[in-house]
Amino acid sequence: MSSSFQGPFKSTGPEVLNFVITGPPKCGTSALQTALATHPRVVCHAELLAESNAVRRSHHGEQYLTNKIFDNPLSGESFIGVTVLYPHIHAYDLWDYLTCWCQGGDFCLVQVKRNPVACFIALENERRMASGLAYRLDINELISFVRMQLATDAKVARLCGDRLEINYSELV
Repeated sequence: MSSSFQGPFKSTGPEVLNFVITGPPKCGTSALQTALATHPRVVCHAELLAESNAVRRSHHGEQYLTNKIFDNPLSGESFIGVTVLYPHIHAYDLWDYLTCWCQGGDFCLVQVKRNPVACFIALENERRMASGLAYRLDINELISFVRMQLATDAKVARLCGDRLEINYSELV
């Protein structure tokens, strides 16, 4: 490779590859984020868009990611990422924003996939434990969750054909 190869990096400013880790809740995005964040050349933020009401109210998702996260290394890192779960992509309507980043060539989308029924059960177990309430499976909630996850999986695939898919089983 010649030294003029720019790859996914921008030709101006510091050489930084921005990335988003996405997937449904309880699919393993946190495990991947934690593992990547241990590397000295990587900064990988947890779910910033879900952090607090103050952050969500004061920063629109796109502006916050563009102005505060991407291309802004903390300590000279070469790779800057953030976890954005499916519900946050929907809540902040980040589809066009992510499409633009994918088409820009200096961006990587990492999609973590897990059986939607397993995600639903893990999420419901977490909620039950936090609330102390007995768990009762609502089949309509399960069906709705599975349909939404499968539709979002497909939409992410259309959004960025050149993405990395990681299965939950590869993380555990």
